[in-house]
Amino acid sequence: MVDLPHDTSSNTGRTIRSSPRIRGLRSLFFRLRGRGEEDTGRRLSGKPHSARKQYLAAVAATLVISFLGLTIVAIPNTTLASSPLLTNLVAYYQMQGNSNDATGNANNGSDTAITYGTAYGKINEGASFNGTSSYINLGTPSDLNITGALSICAWVHPTNFSNYWWIVAKTVGNGGTQETYEFRIEATTGKINLLGPGTNAISTVALTAGAWNFVCATRDASNNVALYVNGSAAGTGTSAAPTSLATTPTYIGTRGDNYTYFNGYQDEIGIWSRVLTSTEVSTLYNGGAGLTYPFSSAAPKVYDIITSWVTFLF
Repeated sequence: MVDLPHDTSSNTGRTIRSSPRIRGLRSLFFRLRGRGEEDTGRRLSGKPHSARKQYLAAVAATLVISFLGLTIVAIPNTTLASSPLLTNLVAYYQMQGNSNDATGNANNGSDTAITYGTAYGKINEGASFNGTSSYINLGTPSDLNITGALSICAWVHPTNFSNYWWIVAKTVGNGGTQETYEFRIEATTGKINLLGPGTNAISTVALTAGAWNFVCATRDASNNVALYVNGSAAGTGTSAAPTSLATTPTYIGTRGDNYTYFNGYQDEIGIWSRVLTSTEVSTLYNGGAGLTYPFSSAAPKVYDIITSWVTFLF
């Protein structure tokens, strides 16, 4: 096992940065970063800026691995191939210390009484909702004004089922023509429900309180709903499309009239303007481990460590 160098003191830091090997790597990394568009060329054509950064970080980590003489069984193809799960993904919230949209679409949230930390996350950090005043306001971006095909997936960890807990909702209130979409956990039963104007599609499977549950709801252009719990089908139904768009913001953890506030944790929330297939839902569940944006298989641990370490060279 190779121990990677780290800054245990300011002197150590200067020694690491000034060593001939590291100076050589830094020079190569800077050239690579400056020529990123040219070097990656068609490979990353049309990819977002975050994808280009991740590719260059992967190359940098690979160089360090080779330089240190390590043997890695596999290097993740994080951005070398675009995951089908990126298609029509309009927003994704990893809850890594904030409610920013990881897709680069800038559908960022504004937090009220939200606490972040690894203790509240399924994958790295997550968001804790206090059940009395916590919510995330996603505003009214056009990306989230979805009246047709829709998919919403999230990891949720409800404290209990003492009330209705909203996961994601864009609705003025209960019922009415402006109930654009409303994905929630039912009171008492702990089942999930995708609501439309005057309609409910409730799962046949209940969630487990005090534990992580992976939930998905899809609605097609004909208002047919499919529900999933922990990667498996959990019921179907219909959820009528709104006749007029809700004027309220989209919320995580509550709805437009602040009827109740989610009690527990939420993480890895994705919103798509299309119907995810059952296979894609199973892929996101990933055998219970989950999968985060940009939906690549988990990297070997040593690769993650080295990738984190080389960031200071940039």
